[in-house]
Amino acid sequence: MYRYPCYPMLCGMVEQKLTRGDAGMVASLCRVVSLSAAADTGNADELVLAGGARLLAEVLGKYLQMVDEDLDGTCVRSCLTASHALAAIAQSSAGREELWRIEESGESRVVPRMVACLTLKASPGTVAAGIHGVIAMSEHDQLLGRVLECGVVWRLLELVLSYDPAVESSEPQEGAPLTDGVVEGG
Repeated sequence: MYRYPCYPMLCGMVEQKLTRGDAGMVASLCRVVSLSAAADTGNADELVLAGGARLLAEVLGKYLQMVDEDLDGTCVRSCLTASHALAAIAQSSAGREELWRIEESGESRVVPRMVACLTLKASPGTVAAGIHGVIAMSEHDQLLGRVLECGVVWRLLELVLSYDPAVESSEPQEGAPLTDGVVEGG
């Protein structure tokens, strides 16, 4: 296992900016965390060891509540990057175990927050990250039960029924940078 000292520092910075209400900086820091966690499961495991899973769930929870009043898109970007990082964490068994521990302890309601990402139609990237996270979490029996309790089937059904095959796909190419995926006027 890696021993990368950057993650405790990054988590501390995210926590500090979250406390101060600096949404733009939280979005930027979460982007760094997200890209790093998605690059390698070792990075995601280090992030878990630094307390990043709980912190990202906290970021997601705070900014999901503020999306409706988000005028400049920083809350949506924070949700996007936090959900991407949580989806990356959920790719490893150690990450899923930590997400279950957090969920079961009541520290942070990570599963309902990831399921809620499926409703952010103004941010297709966040919806996609929510889907990836929910799928990865579903590999853990207890997380699967919680995902189902949170109504994921109905959210996915709604997405399938609203899918328009006539709309051209805007999925990023493999290796393309993470985009905000925010639909203007949406």
